[in-house]
Amino acid sequence: MHWAANPFHKDTLEQFTSRKLMHLETWTINLKRMVRMIFMMNCEQPFEQGVTMQRWFLH
Repeated sequence: MHWAANPFHKDTLEQFTSRKLMHLETWTINLKRMVRMIFMMNCEQPFEQGVTMQRWFLH
């Protein structure tokens, strides 16, 4: 049977996609949090690029 003709498979595909997007969102948030933590650890020696990056991440 063609997958488009099978509603169950289509539903599963949509669920899979939304799960992947949720996972990506969580991963992005965790990455930003990690980068922010690294910047705070290195804040005693600020550099121009780091300040710009930190400003972007804190938005």
